[in-house]
Amino acid sequence: MVKINDVIQLDPAQSPWGPLLCIVDEVKQWGVRCYALIPQERGTAPGSMYLRVEHGKFHIIGPAEWAGAQI
Repeated sequence: MVKINDVIQLDPAQSPWGPLLCIVDEVKQWGVRCYALIPQERGTAPGSMYLRVEHGKFHIIGPAEWAGAQI
């Protein structure tokens, strides 16, 4: 079962964003809200791209070691 701060990989057969890796920040009945970290510039914190992904359209990789969009 997917949990907050799990790393998931979007299924390329089910999602146009697959095989993107994301960190889950909300679990809902219909799926998850997650974010991908997007590099902006060397030496600065990455930006975040938020996505909503339905259950069955991703695979759970495991817990993130460091999570939080403000990293």
